[in-house]
Amino acid sequence: MEYLMTYAWAILIIAVVMVVLYELNAFNPITYAPKATPGACQTVKSAAGINLEGQCNNELPRFALDMSGTSYASEQSGFQFMNNNTQQFTMSIWLDPSSPNGVVVDELAMQYSGGWGWHDSWIELVNGNAYIRVWNLPCVYIGAVATGQWSNIIMTYDGNTYSGYVDGRLGGSGTGARSVPGGSYQMYYSLGNADTTSCGSGAQYQGMLADFQLYNTSLTASSVQSLYGQGIGAVPITPLYIAGWWPLNGNTKDYSGNADPIQTNGNISFIGAWYGGYSQP
Repeated sequence: MEYLMTYAWAILIIAVVMVVLYELNAFNPITYAPKATPGACQTVKSAAGINLEGQCNNELPRFALDMSGTSYASEQSGFQFMNNNTQQFTMSIWLDPSSPNGVVVDELAMQYSGGWGWHDSWIELVNGNAYIRVWNLPCVYIGAVATGQWSNIIMTYDGNTYSGYVDGRLGGSGTGARSVPGGSYQMYYSLGNADTTSCGSGAQYQGMLADFQLYNTSLTASSVQSLYGQGIGAVPITPLYIAGWWPLNGNTKDYSGNADPIQTNGNISFIGAWYGGYSQP
């Protein structure tokens, strides 16, 4: 007791320091793992074919995109090929939400339209539950997504069936042909955009996002699991079919070879200490 009374202050200081180091992820091995610099890997299209070039070994990203809940982002050019009701596609995104409600990915026929024109949520959180849908088919529950924790959502559509995966596991599917506006519309896929045409929330997404990928084909279940298994630093699993790839690692550039950067509206930033709540698959 005499020893404890004499050195209690030192023990208290050590305890406080340990707590602070824990909060700073000092004991998390990911803190010291190698991390890829922005643009370390990219898809290069040439007469010789489509190839990945650079540091393409699925290293953890150095940064992640942080969205305040008063911001949204959409690619600059849009996709004419998606204005087709039988077009196959796959989209994959990593998210660490700070709110259990919000539209993660929204479909627009006009850039930044949101409240007018063609708009509907495609990946959405409602009370901590993830839903997917393609217009004008029903919303489908695919699994729970916790706040303060990184999760991966992958959505596929093969022209008749749309399926959603959370962390590589199939959570639900729906069937039917999606509706499109037709004509010369380019289709845009906005991140974090509030939308009244929703699955029940419609709020702006709040939290962090990383590694948004869009393919012009429907990946198989085994390919989805393989893509998820690469982790948050995943590079395109099939470069031949990649239509857009935004790692969101320190910038909003498109590294698919199609030069379609994301434009932002509102308050966003890039966070270096993003890895709390992340576990490598």
